Amino acid sequence: MTMISTPKYTPGVWQNSAIQRVYWGKAAESLTKEVDILKATKCFIIASETLATKTDEIQKCEKALGTKHAGTWYGMRSHSPREDVLSAASAARSAGADLLLSIGGGSVTDGTKAVNLCLDQNITDIEQLDKYIVRKSYFETPNWVHKGSISQIAIPTTLSAGEFTHFAGVTSRQLGVKQGIAHPGLQPICVIFDPELTLHTPEWLWLSTGIRSVDHCTEAICSINGGYLSTAVASGALRLLAKALPKTKADPSDIDARLQCQIGSWQAIQTLMMGVHYGGSHAIGHVQGGTANIPHGYTSCINLPYILEYNQPEITNKCSIVAECLGAGPGTSAAEAMDALIRGCGMPRTLSDVDFPMDKFELVCEVSMKEPWTHCNPRKIASPEDVKIIMSMARDGKPNKEAMQMLRGSANK
Repeated sequence: MTMISTPKYTPGVWQNSAIQRVYWGKAAESLTKEVDILKATKCFIIASETLATKTDEIQKCEKALGTKHAGTWYGMRSHSPREDVLSAASAARSAGADLLLSIGGGSVTDGTKAVNLCLDQNITDIEQLDKYIVRKSYFETPNWVHKGSISQIAIPTTLSAGEFTHFAGVTSRQLGVKQGIAHPGLQPICVIFDPELTLHTPEWLWLSTGIRSVDHCTEAICSINGGYLSTAVASGALRLLAKALPKTKADPSDIDARLQCQIGSWQAIQTLMMGVHYGGSHAIGHVQGGTANIPHGYTSCINLPYILEYNQPEITNKCSIVAECLGAGPGTSAAEAMDALIRGCGMPRTLSDVDFPMDKFELVCEVSMKEPWTHCNPRKIASPEDVKIIMSMARDGKPNKEAMQMLRGSANK
């Protein structure tokens, strides 16, 4: 009797998104269209301080909104500190906001999601946020009900793609750590891409958050619960970003390449809607950001090649897919190809490149064990000692100081 074996596969799920529309075009024009559709009358803008004080871009949006503009707040610092979230929420509450508009990078986007939480749950005190912190998984069923009292439109100026997720990171300065909040009701209902608006984004921020999206692709491909759909989506996004991102470094005025990067970041983050778990690069990066104030784009630049090297023995085939998407030649590993892409963009590659405070080395290793995605890494990270292996690679690797100095110099011109 011939035995027929059952092929192995990974069960999966795809979650419908709260996002109703995505525009690409002029921010002010797209914004007015969406506000009319939503019938909002008191739109409150939470903006990047740079855009608000050094450009007229926020004024263009305020003018386009006309009498529907209820107010503007700016001053959200990196990693969305709780204090800034409460300050912005207080201003939005006083303005009687019925719609939140975030215009800026990842900290502004995440901070506005947290403002949504504060308004919806009537949070007026920093300690009240403790109840809403994610403990185990970003996909766990929340222990609270979002009332749906307010929504968010996101106009991103970086490539982290947090505008497409239902969770956000806020920093407790008291504890010195960044913590997650998550609920489907916190996901923006509309995203507007304006590639010309991103011309105001500092080059280091644009490129590093581009690598952040590369990180989304890579850890999705390497995920412990990835499947055919998530791998196909992530692979396509990785190919697009690997080609378009260097183009924007070579010619920052290449608007089409900038839009391709935005589309790639959108495509990459869709893997989260499939419930795909990311791994050690994201997990350790969250902690490096919260404890040492390192921008998350930079943490991906530092960690990702070392995570690939660490994981390679366990997921050789998946790493081969990553290398192929990056256009690696024969014999080039995924870690080597990723290192080349990041160095080519002039991004940091070691802890020393970002002046990481080495007195916090052990703390990052310990706190990383509390991050949900640490326990989803393809190769087991069972203790702070395992985190230390990866952190030591990042400490002892070949710096990219020259490229970093060149980039900083061009940013200061």
